[in-house]
Amino acid sequence: MKKPSNPSDNWDNMRNKIIGLGERSLRKSYYPELLRQLEATRQSEELFRLLADNTHDGVLIIEENIIKYANSRLAEILGDSHDDLSKNAMVSILIAQINTDFSHHGNPTITEFWITRPDKNKRFLHVRHFHLQVAERPVRLYIMVTDLTAHKRREEDLERRVHERTSELQKAYQKLKELDQLKNDFISNVSHDLRTPLTNIQLYARLLELNKKPKKQAHYWQVLNAESARLETLIEDLLVLSSLEHSRFPQNIEKTNIHQLIAQELKALQARIKSKCVVVKHQPPSNLPSLLIEPHRIKQVFTNLLANALTYTIEGGNVCISYTAVSLQNKPAVCIKIQNDGPSIMPTDLPHLFERFYRGENALATKSHGSGLGLAICQQIIEQHYGKITINSNESDGTIVAVCLPLSQN
Repeated sequence: MKKPSNPSDNWDNMRNKIIGLGERSLRKSYYPELLRQLEATRQSEELFRLLADNTHDGVLIIEENIIKYANSRLAEILGDSHDDLSKNAMVSILIAQINTDFSHHGNPTITEFWITRPDKNKRFLHVRHFHLQVAERPVRLYIMVTDLTAHKRREEDLERRVHERTSELQKAYQKLKELDQLKNDFISNVSHDLRTPLTNIQLYARLLELNKKPKKQAHYWQVLNAESARLETLIEDLLVLSSLEHSRFPQNIEKTNIHQLIAQELKALQARIKSKCVVVKHQPPSNLPSLLIEPHRIKQVFTNLLANALTYTIEGGNVCISYTAVSLQNKPAVCIKIQNDGPSIMPTDLPHLFERFYRGENALATKSHGSGLGLAICQQIIEQHYGKITINSNESDGTIVAVCLPLSQN
């Protein structure tokens, strides 16, 4: 006979079936879910590896000082293909460069630095790293490495070019300031040099009017003529400078015998040569070639240079004019040297001799009249002929002015 069931047991079984707490129900309820979660984890890991293996950045994951993962891009960046990542020297260098303080969980840190790879190639790295702990698992260090070498070098090149352009602009600005100052000095010097003879002319004209004595009037006329000549020279020099600045190249070039041109100038200066008893040596070589020059302008140069040589040569001194074949900018040229044995030019004056209105110590000591524009005009004329003019002076050799002119003009 079947034993009657306990009503309470029937009720417990029925409740378990309804809410799914039986052994069979447990197996049916949780196992599929666990499988689904494992599959989702596996797919997520595959997706991570797919992304990490194809990203442009290097990826490194470290847990308890053990490298858990490193993608191939990291090896490319570091230039170290060692199979055992734990023995990878470049990985050790990378980790040494960053802050691995595990107390800052989840806060990303960015570091940038240069490293030298085993192939001696320097790379600039942008490194982002952070620590993360999931549930009760150990803390992991995640490192992302971006190679910014090309960007950094472009940036440095841009900075270099900006620095160069800034430097050029600063130089140009400084040059403009200097030119502005030169203009102001030029106006000031011209005003002064024009005012001085004009003042003397006005003064002696008034004296000439007031004093009727013949001897005094003769002196006044002498001063008036000298000051008028001085004023005429200054105005003429200013006009020549203005003309030279408006014409960059020689205008009327002719084939000219340079030693004949200089001989003519010496003939015109014979009175001054005899008055100072100066010995002039001028013996040009017979095979001296003719030059393609603008005769009028070159004549101005040697008129000025020969006059200076006579002015600063002591009585009974020597002036020597010589010719030498030279190469100027890899082209055949003739160098004409005018040497005098007068007092040497002060070393402090030499760098300034070609400046406008500059008068050296010798000019002030001899009280010679001049505009201070002669050598500036000479230099401009010679440079327009693609030539070169230099001045050297010392006690043993005296003063030597060298003018080099090419045989032909470009």
